[in-house]
Amino acid sequence: MRIRTTRPEYYTSPTVGEMSWDARLVFHDLWSYVEDNGVNYDSARLFKSACMPYDGDHVIDRIEAAFDELEKLGCVIRYERDGHRLLFVPGFRKWQKVPHPGVCHFIPPEGYDHMGFTTSRESLTTSDESLTTSRAFSRSSSRSSSGKKEEENKFSSSKENEEESSTTITADDYVASAAKQGADQQIHSEYPNLDLADSWVAFMQHHQGAVKPLSEWTRLWKGWCQRRANMSGIQPSKRHTHTWACEHTLKRLGLESRDDVQDMAEAQRTANELNKEDRNGRT
Repeated sequence: MRIRTTRPEYYTSPTVGEMSWDARLVFHDLWSYVEDNGVNYDSARLFKSACMPYDGDHVIDRIEAAFDELEKLGCVIRYERDGHRLLFVPGFRKWQKVPHPGVCHFIPPEGYDHMGFTTSRESLTTSDESLTTSRAFSRSSSRSSSGKKEEENKFSSSKENEEESSTTITADDYVASAAKQGADQQIHSEYPNLDLADSWVAFMQHHQGAVKPLSEWTRLWKGWCQRRANMSGIQPSKRHTHTWACEHTLKRLGLESRDDVQDMAEAQRTANELNKEDRNGRT
């Protein structure tokens, strides 16, 4: 649940005046239910759990009916994306000021950008979005001192600092870079079940029009995929530890089985080298 503001105009709005009692209550609660871009699951049961915890399941049908009524009045848009039934409040960014937007997990419907503004107003909101983005980045930087940045950006590598350049590029330029390909390999190694193509589409929409240094794109892309995997319940793959007798060590030595190992010390050194290569590839 999120803190929202109810303006005096809400109570005298002709549209609100047309609503039934149930729809008016549900609509008011939707402001706190949706994320900072006006989107959340289209689920009467989830809405009840979040906004009406003291009511029983008998109100779920009434909430569903209120959703239908609000949709007919144009107060909500119900749609599907990526296999999820979603609900969007089209007037959310008009009536709610969100100075420090949090992470939004869903993309608004067609006709709206990733932060819930109508695309026709995109040019008017660019400066506001840039301001909130810089503030969000500033907060992220301050959190790094307490160790949270390391947790949120597990894939980040100190070697990326060597790629730092004063030249900034768009996401369209980044997708064709060697840095993006290398990042994809690391992400796939860590989360083989994550749909990278689908993740990239969402990432592009979230950062539409942004221009950043190459290393910053890599950091954001890796962090985005890690959070997306976590939200989807995708567990990281268990890292294989090479031993003197594992198939990878034997292959590096050109041997077919553990029985062919003649120099145990050499085999163990090879296993250690493979483990070191894996660590460097995953950082």
